[in-house]
Amino acid sequence: MLLIVFKLPMQNRRKILLQGKWNPNELPFEDLKKIVLITFLQLFRDPMTQINGIKSIYDFAGTYFEHFKYGTPQNLYFLYHVALCCVPGRYKEFHLLNPNPGLRVLWSIIKRFLYNKIIERVFIHSDAKDILKHFPKSVLPVQYGGELLDMHATNFLQRANIEQKENTVAGQLNFF
Repeated sequence: MLLIVFKLPMQNRRKILLQGKWNPNELPFEDLKKIVLITFLQLFRDPMTQINGIKSIYDFAGTYFEHFKYGTPQNLYFLYHVALCCVPGRYKEFHLLNPNPGLRVLWSIIKRFLYNKIIERVFIHSDAKDILKHFPKSVLPVQYGGELLDMHATNFLQRANIEQKENTVAGQLNFF
């Protein structure tokens, strides 16, 4: 799985790109949940991200049937509950790119249990060019029609900790 985090300069938001390269045989689902949770908690340490929110892109190219066995009602409820009830985040947009038929069926079932506010923030794109309507080219990788050449954030947590060293558990700076 590839997780890429960018700042959107004009909106003071974060953009997250998750590419569907997760191999359940190499990284157990429990560990994947931990990695995603740590990343989101790290993102929301930034006060401007807390205020302005995040826009996420989930690329499902390369997903296969084995991934869907983790789409159990318990796991889906867990992800929903943690994201909306436990993590103090503002989710502005969710972009699902390259959905396969299984994901479309899963979405048609899941959306019946979501609030309209969340449903209106989910966008499904079959073509990467559609994402350009929602993101500037400067923050998208070349493979999605953008201009960004180096998109790997292998040291994201180290950089984020350096950026946030003033924001300790004792509290964050008051910007207002």
